[in-house]
Amino acid sequence: MNTVNNTTSLIWLETKWYQIVIVCNIPIAMIGLILNIEILQLFLTDTYFNKRPYYLMAMSVLSDIISSAAAMIGYIVIAINKIDYHGGTIMCRICLTIIMSSFGISVMNLALIAVDRYLAILKPLSLFYRHNKNKLLIAGEILIWTSSIAITSPYLFYAGTHPQAPIICDFPVITPSISVYIIFAATIYIIPVIIMIIVYTKIVIYQWSYSRPGFWTGNQLTINNKKRKRFIFMLISITSCYLIISWPHFIAAIYSAITAQSAYQIGRSNFTIFVLMYVGLMITLSLTALNPLLYLKFDQQIRWKLMQRIKKRFYCNK
Repeated sequence: MNTVNNTTSLIWLETKWYQIVIVCNIPIAMIGLILNIEILQLFLTDTYFNKRPYYLMAMSVLSDIISSAAAMIGYIVIAINKIDYHGGTIMCRICLTIIMSSFGISVMNLALIAVDRYLAILKPLSLFYRHNKNKLLIAGEILIWTSSIAITSPYLFYAGTHPQAPIICDFPVITPSISVYIIFAATIYIIPVIIMIIVYTKIVIYQWSYSRPGFWTGNQLTINNKKRKRFIFMLISITSCYLIISWPHFIAAIYSAITAQSAYQIGRSNFTIFVLMYVGLMITLSLTALNPLLYLKFDQQIRWKLMQRIKKRFYCNK
């Protein structure tokens, strides 16, 4: 009897803690959704942003919008806690597939931006890139979207919930093939971050000793260098956030795969690890709200033009 009571209490504790973490993420997802929509509208309507890097950033922002919307819907359903096992499984599979696909698209787009900046800054005279850059970027976008969707599509079959805890999204049964898949998926997401670290390290080293040819006044050179370095610093900051914030979730996923235990099973034996696993996941998903804040922090044009749009909208409504 005591064992049954302890198990029931642990399930209740896991469910309640999971709900608390989810409820805390609802306003974060909402803020991310609003900011990303505003920035995407800005990229699409303001002629200043008709530039290749901003086109690629727009793709990343679009994926963050999709991820934030799916996450917010899932969070609200979980917070209400009026869903059965079958409904929870369907919701988990759909939301998790959309969220992880969008996350993959976002991080891969940032890696594509890094490669584009590398070629534009370090290889500006490359005839192949100058003549084929638009085709290469279009092909890159198609590859990113299709590969990310393909990589996360197994979530539609393997993800789910538990009869005792229908709101806890998890891999209920981890077979050897699922373990291999989890490790593979985690590795695929880590690779773009590694690419960004390598590329931006090379760009920073190059710019440290770079002197633009031709006659430039001191003021022109200072302004040009500031703009260029500010944009690169913004992208480096986003890369750093992905590295720092997302690694606990991927380490937890790999740990789950190696031990062949679902998060729910891990929680039954070690509640602290269960808490850390889902906190890591929620923090990773909060990147969709952090990215637009980094855009606003480091890109003066995005910040200034967005403030102008908001002021204009406010005064028009008065």
